[in-house]
Amino acid sequence: MSTVENSRKSTPAADESRSTPKPKPLTAKAQETQGLKLLKQQYQQYLKAPKYGIDSEELYCTCRKPDDGALMVCCDGCEGWWHFKCMDLPIQYQHLVAEFYCKFCDTLEGKGKTKWKRKCRLPSCYKPIKIDDGKASKYCSSEHGVEFLRSKLQGVENPEEITQALKRSEDLLSFQDLGKSLPAISEFPSDIQYKLNRLDLQVTELQDNLKTLSAQQQLLKRVKDRTKLISDCITSLKANEDISKFFNDEPLQQSKAKGKRKAQDICGYDKRLGDLGSMREMISEEFKSLKDLGFTEEKFKSDFEMYEALEDNADIPEDNYFAQICLQDKRKCAVHYSWFNIISEKVEFKLADDEYRVSTLKKKKDLVVRDATIRYWEGESSK
Repeated sequence: MSTVENSRKSTPAADESRSTPKPKPLTAKAQETQGLKLLKQQYQQYLKAPKYGIDSEELYCTCRKPDDGALMVCCDGCEGWWHFKCMDLPIQYQHLVAEFYCKFCDTLEGKGKTKWKRKCRLPSCYKPIKIDDGKASKYCSSEHGVEFLRSKLQGVENPEEITQALKRSEDLLSFQDLGKSLPAISEFPSDIQYKLNRLDLQVTELQDNLKTLSAQQQLLKRVKDRTKLISDCITSLKANEDISKFFNDEPLQQSKAKGKRKAQDICGYDKRLGDLGSMREMISEEFKSLKDLGFTEEKFKSDFEMYEALEDNADIPEDNYFAQICLQDKRKCAVHYSWFNIISEKVEFKLADDEYRVSTLKKKKDLVVRDATIRYWEGESSK
């Protein structure tokens, strides 16, 4: 009894259904490959199919039927005629075809892609837009433009206001900008105007500071260039080389010195950098060459010799150019260690802080103007 029951439960059909796995869905790549294979087979069938029917009527399209009045389109690649239905083209798009390529010319031959004319903006219209003198409209006709706008104005309480807004707008852009900002008022109340004036004054002061800070950044770069120029000249001077090239108007060219020499890398800190007033005086100075600094070859030598001769740099006369500049070795000067980075970071921080404050004040002014304008127009509307 149990043997019979087991044989009923385990039939060959049941075993086959359990052992046969379900087919995996095809990937996009596999589907594309399969579709291309089917299209090639269809193309071969199309080429082998007869071109004329029993009554000597010419046959068209993949369906190989005569012209029975159904809507067809000519391919710009092979000049064959194809039914809209067979090419999966919506009938209502018949006036929108600019260039047409059948699926064989498109996918298999690569002759081109079907292009469409731009459709009229009215949803129910499938005619192409109107083009006059190279200017494209959004509608096939003026009547459809009016009909589209009327459809958009349905449910508007005061359509006359829209009409007046259109008449007052010079062009499309000015009409689109309507409503983005409140209408300006001719004069603010005295207390609001006082706030605005104070904000403008603060912004102007900060913007002046930003100009000064930007100029200080440029100054620091020039001081760094000057330090390099003086260091190179001192190096050549100590190596008993000709230093006349540092006083010419032509750009300096790097040249290898004969023999061994110790390159000088001076600190270059300028005492005037510690005083804001002195820095403002330095801003107008240009450091392009030693000649621009007022040096001659003789003065440079004499000022440098005097600087080295005096043990205490504080005793250097004020007319000596190096009275303001530290000529110590950059690596040994503990007093002005990393002065360029310290001052540069300080200026950059102040610059960023002032830029943020300017942005904040401008936003605050916009809010004051906005609130005052809203209160004004709300008062006007309640009258």
